[in-house]
Amino acid sequence: MGIGFVILFHLMAIFILSFIIGIIAVIIVSFILDKQKRTRKLFFAFCAPFIGFYTLYICAFIGSTIISQTKGIDIGIGDTWYVPLNNSYKLLFIDILDYGSISDKNTGEIFLSDISEIEQRNDLILGKMSSDEYFLFNTETRELSKFESEKGLTSSSGNQKLSLKNVYDFYSERKSEARGYWFYLIGILSLLFSIGHLWIVNDIILFFSFSKRLIKLK
Repeated sequence: MGIGFVILFHLMAIFILSFIIGIIAVIIVSFILDKQKRTRKLFFAFCAPFIGFYTLYICAFIGSTIISQTKGIDIGIGDTWYVPLNNSYKLLFIDILDYGSISDKNTGEIFLSDISEIEQRNDLILGKMSSDEYFLFNTETRELSKFESEKGLTSSSGNQKLSLKNVYDFYSERKSEARGYWFYLIGILSLLFSIGHLWIVNDIILFFSFSKRLIKLK
């Protein structure tokens, strides 16, 4: 599912949710307020969910894009997911998250695919493939070795005990490390922008409502 389609789906879902909440808010406000104060409040009650949710989504999307570009991780939507490895390489997923690939970040060239388990030791990437083969990839020299057994991989990597992780678990941990506190900071800032936007719109509506009353009095 392409990123453009996902964004379109999100925008449509936000519209439907905002419309439902807006209708409910209008009904509640119409029962609470008297007729003299109702018009402005009804308009704001209906518009507020659209303004709030769309502002929140746009700000979060922009923030996620900035994090993606600076940290070398995926934005979180679409059909491609990735996290950085050493020396301009990345762990890449396309369409499914069951098996990953090692890809060059600059050229897009895929060196190894169908990875089910993985471990990183500085410039060395160790792992297991869906075919039950094991591999050792040096990201500095671009040397790739394959082994039929775990024992062969262990002996070729300094006889250190292997700590292979499920490839998706490795991806999740690496992405969480890369995002750090920025993920939460973007969320908080997006929420503040959304609230601020609602505040400004409410003040604008109040200003025009007050201006109309002054004109009538004249």
